[in-house]
Amino acid sequence: MSVEWTILDSAGAAILADFGFATYVDFADRQPGQEVGTGGTTRTTRLSVGRTGEPAVFFIKVYRYAGRHWRHRFRRDKASLEAANYELLDAIGIGTPPVVAHGSRRRGLRLIDAVIVTRGLPDVMNLDQLFATRWPDAAQHARDATRADVLNAMLREVRRMHDAGFFHVDLQWRNILIGGLSDRPSTIRHQPLDETGPIRVYLLDAPRGGLRRDRWRQPHARLRDLSCLFKKARRRMSRTEQMRWLLTYLDQPHLTAKARAIAEALLWDRTVKDNE
Repeated sequence: MSVEWTILDSAGAAILADFGFATYVDFADRQPGQEVGTGGTTRTTRLSVGRTGEPAVFFIKVYRYAGRHWRHRFRRDKASLEAANYELLDAIGIGTPPVVAHGSRRRGLRLIDAVIVTRGLPDVMNLDQLFATRWPDAAQHARDATRADVLNAMLREVRRMHDAGFFHVDLQWRNILIGGLSDRPSTIRHQPLDETGPIRVYLLDAPRGGLRRDRWRQPHARLRDLSCLFKKARRRMSRTEQMRWLLTYLDQPHLTAKARAIAEALLWDRTVKDNE
């Protein structure tokens, strides 16, 4: 059995080591903390540690690989892919959770499991939770200024990511964290807010994404990201908001032939996928 373990944040690793979590096995086999999410091959826990003052918060995601041995030979593990993609996003200027460490374990050529440990971000909520708790009714809250600011900030970051040639490929609302809302009351759109800071946007869970240098691959990747966003937008936003949402992404003031074509492609894509 061979193990690879890379530490990127020595200060964060030292905090975890003080509480008995230092090696790959500590995270992969023990996976400390409270479960906050599961997927087909993943389980994520939240670990809060500290003796004085504010506790330090970390998230541990473990990938488990099972099934036929040949499927996991020679493959790069998703934990290292995710860490590499966070580094790419950081270079573009897109917010991501700081990576403390990542690694993988193999038996011969077969990939057994992989781990990525990240620091928790203060004062954030994922986009899906935010809309469900703060703006559950699209018609009632459509004129909320903070709601509009959140959507605009998120779409500007997605556009900036795409313009840099990076595509997430799994851009679900749960994979978008929003911060900077603690000092923003609900107000009518266009009413000025006093002493409010900027909305902060962070992207999560990006092992399947990456740079798409070939121009012919980019339209499909762009459609996939926008379709992921549109899946929840159809339920959480009014039709007027949805069109404004698309125009904000395209940085166009009015509906154009290009915007109409993208809107039709999104509707078709979601119709096919949601009826599967």
